[in-house]
Amino acid sequence: MFGIRKQLSGRVLLLRCEGPLNGQALTPEQVVSTVKARGIRLLLIDATQASFIDSDGLRWLQRLREKLAETGSSLRIAARPKGKVWRTLRLFNYDKDMYDSPARAWKSEWRLQHA
Repeated sequence: MFGIRKQLSGRVLLLRCEGPLNGQALTPEQVVSTVKARGIRLLLIDATQASFIDSDGLRWLQRLREKLAETGSSLRIAARPKGKVWRTLRLFNYDKDMYDSPARAWKSEWRLQHA
């Protein structure tokens, strides 16, 4: 199960993933609806506790990335370096969106440009 806990902080939406990233959670459309309704500029997915990501999870993430691009919001993903999720996301060219912790993702260059 891809359990998600949402936390809002200003214009940042933090989704904490608990369990595998397998696409069985909120739909990308539900997430983007929240992003639009609340004027979110940065969606941060904390996958540091996710055990793995499968093909459904990758499709979910790709749909989410495409839908977010339509809103002008940014996506950042935090995952454990060298972990299964990290390695899989690197294989699918998510490198520029990846960070080793939620704090680093939030404090990235995006924050400096949009403060």
